[in-house]
Amino acid sequence: MREQWTDSCNLLALKEGVVIGYDRNDKTIEAFKEKGFDVITATDLIEKLESGEKSPETIQNTLILMPSAELSRARGGFHCMSMPLYREKI
Repeated sequence: MREQWTDSCNLLALKEGVVIGYDRNDKTIEAFKEKGFDVITATDLIEKLESGEKSPETIQNTLILMPSAELSRARGGFHCMSMPLYREKI
C-alpha cells in the first residue's frame, strides 16, 4: 500500500528500458525483476561506468535504485523532480 501511494510508480525513464527509482520499494523492485530487468544501485552503476565495465549506450532493461530516506518524505519522485517548467516571457 505504501509503495502505491507514496513513490513506487514515480519513476523516471532515462531511455527506453532504463528507469530510476527509489530503493525502498521492495514490491516494485520484485516486479521489475520478474519482468527480466537488472536491478542496480546508482553507486554500483557509477563504479561500473567509471571502470568501463558498462556504458550508457549499452545499458538495457535496468532499474537503477537511489537511496530515498529523505527524498520520499516530500511525497515526490524522480519524475516529479525532473519536469521542466515552461513559462511565457513576461
